[in-house]
Amino acid sequence: PQHHPCTVVATFDSVEAAAGAVVKITGRIRPSMLEFMDSVAINAVEDKLKMGLDRSTAAMLVAQSDERGPTGAEDAEFMAAVFTEHGATEVFSTADPEEGEAFVVARRFCIPAVEAKGSLLLEDVGVPLSALADLVAGIEKMAADTGLLISVIAHAGDGNIHPLIVYNPDDVAETERANKAFGDIMDLAIS
Repeated sequence: PQHHPCTVVATFDSVEAAAGAVVKITGRIRPSMLEFMDSVAINAVEDKLKMGLDRSTAAMLVAQSDERGPTGAEDAEFMAAVFTEHGATEVFSTADPEEGEAFVVARRFCIPAVEAKGSLLLEDVGVPLSALADLVAGIEKMAADTGLLISVIAHAGDGNIHPLIVYNPDDVAETERANKAFGDIMDLAIS
């Protein structure tokens, strides 16, 4: 019998596609883990861990099924199918605990990896999962407009989203831009 959680990892060319997959999955099951990483987070993690993550990808989802009983494997198959259906560029499934753990470690390492780029303003916002893509797209536009490095990681299973704004505290103008972006992200999330 299979008692390890199955881990399913998928990469996407668009944040919208990844968010669509999250909405579909959470509409039917509550995976024990469903984590979203944007390209900034993926690249920051790859800079540090050198895992061979695809730097060109827009988003990565790391999911785990519940480890109890045979439904875990069914849930993993369902999630892999949904990722594929939503245009994932790559879908990787494993029941190997060590392989799975490597991706869990990568996701846990997002914040320290991004923090290595500078000081962080870290916030925790909650939006309905149907609004995840809009929030990420809005934050990406803010990053482009302000010239700031902003990463978005999310516990997509429960709509808990962490925007990470990187800035240099010695640069007064950049610190001001970072604080303004922080407020703008709050406003966007509330809207």
